[in-house]
Amino acid sequence: MRNFILFIFTMIAFSTFSCQEDEETITQNTADSFGKSNAIASLIKRVSQSETTIDNVLDNTSLFRVKLPVEVEVDGYYLTINDVNDYDDIQEIKELYGNDDDIVSFTHYPITIVFPNYQEVEVNTPSQLEAIKTQMASDNNYNEINCIDFQYQYPFKINIYNTNNQVANTVSITSDSQLYNFIDDLEDTEIVGIVYPIILKKTNNVQYTINSNSDLEDTIENVISECNTGSGTLEFHEVLTSGSWHVSYCYYDDDETSYYNGYNFTFTGDDNDGTSIAIYNTTYINGDWQINTENGYQRLDLHFDGDAMHDLETNWNLQELTSTMIRLKKESGGNQYYYLTFTKN
Repeated sequence: MRNFILFIFTMIAFSTFSCQEDEETITQNTADSFGKSNAIASLIKRVSQSETTIDNVLDNTSLFRVKLPVEVEVDGYYLTINDVNDYDDIQEIKELYGNDDDIVSFTHYPITIVFPNYQEVEVNTPSQLEAIKTQMASDNNYNEINCIDFQYQYPFKINIYNTNNQVANTVSITSDSQLYNFIDDLEDTEIVGIVYPIILKKTNNVQYTINSNSDLEDTIENVISECNTGSGTLEFHEVLTSGSWHVSYCYYDDDETSYYNGYNFTFTGDDNDGTSIAIYNTTYINGDWQINTENGYQRLDLHFDGDAMHDLETNWNLQELTSTMIRLKKESGGNQYYYLTFTKN
């Protein structure tokens, strides 16, 4: 009979299994356990996903990437794109003239597109390609982290416990695609824990030995600014005041994102402070904001009238900034963290 593998999250007792013979017991610290809605799950997915922004000069979207080789036409030039180095040729052609449309057209179909979860789809016509883009809508939430990876470490193990049926198991993770889809497919009733230590490696071959969830989260967050390739340096206050935002993630003891569904946030003001407003249908909640620097972090202090936005009213450290996303984090002592992400409408 196949041995039953049992792992223990400190807060959960498995007394029902105490009489079972030939058990292998693996102890998992509660602090190193997480569920699908925890921020670390999103970071793991962003590191392990199929890279979809790498070819934006080719397909003008982060929803997917196009599998190479392909043949294209750009401003009257015909190219065969065999590998990622050929993307520079497309960019050079786009920069030749200032009065052309810079549209990249695929001259031969079918082409194959690859989604963040590594699913491949054959596309047979330009209209089918545009229909896929339209159906998937905005690509604002596709923010891969592409300069650090788990590839060096595979295989490693992840423990799983289902709080609904009290079934415990261990999975061996052998690839980025398996890791991404494992996290993406987690049920709300499942708690998981990576069996540490593991090793992450940056593209410059610097290696990091990871011994806990906090190590993993801190390591990924500390390299994000090196991974994201944007044009120029973004100023926090300029991004904050550049348009309307919604809360795409809020974790405050529990996942509270759904509480803010339908609210749109607008921030106005100068470099350091200003006013804010949260609008839900005909409800208007006024507030104010202030940006400071503390312990090497830019800090966003939020205040709103009344109690509806109570959990947003704190001093948030800026963790990541793009033109369409503001990711914030708050340490509350005792290794307790709160998270808030604004995504542009």
